Amino acid sequence: MKCTVEYYDIDSDKMIEKKCFRIDYESNVDFSFCPVDEPPIIFKDVTIKSPTIKMVHSIYGFKMIVEGWQWTKNGYWQTKTIIKIQNEE
Repeated sequence: MKCTVEYYDIDSDKMIEKKCFRIDYESNVDFSFCPVDEPPIIFKDVTIKSPTIKMVHSIYGFKMIVEGWQWTKNGYWQTKTIIKIQNEE
């Protein structure tokens, strides 16, 4: 399976897409994931507070849309993160 994440990156101050190494979710608390470059060099978790999660499934894989509060250069802002898990063919 191939997992990618589109998220707000605080270092570049914009939305970017990377491979997703790990996903961790504690119900009604925090949603975190670990985006990595190819090949993985730096492992840095991104955490979203008070997440709302929507999941969509098809024969090609599934997509999670996570909306919540993420730390940015201007403090906490509401962001949308999209995680795609696709079957490799």
